[in-house]
Amino acid sequence: MAKVKGPFRNLTACRELAVEGSRSKVRVEIGKPFADDRCYTCQIRITYGRKMVHQEIHGVDAFQSLELALKMIPTYLRHSRELPLGRMYAFEKGDDMGFPEVYK
Repeated sequence: MAKVKGPFRNLTACRELAVEGSRSKVRVEIGKPFADDRCYTCQIRITYGRKMVHQEIHGVDAFQSLELALKMIPTYLRHSRELPLGRMYAFEKGDDMGFPEVYK
């Protein structure tokens, strides 16, 4: 996991995923893109109990950083060992969690 450079900035959207066989939830958050000296950054944070995935996604402008962040979320949800892999869902068991993978 990447270390966070600062606090999570400007929460823009949040979704809670149910976990099959558990009352616990997985919380997916995305921040508003912001500019720094070199690029734009969009933060994502996925929490499950005390476990957290927090990443800063960089792009040449706000749109690119947001687009790349949205493309990275499904990768973390399907492959991060900190999460209950294969047991999370947004609306119905077996769905894509509301974050479909994008291939191109």
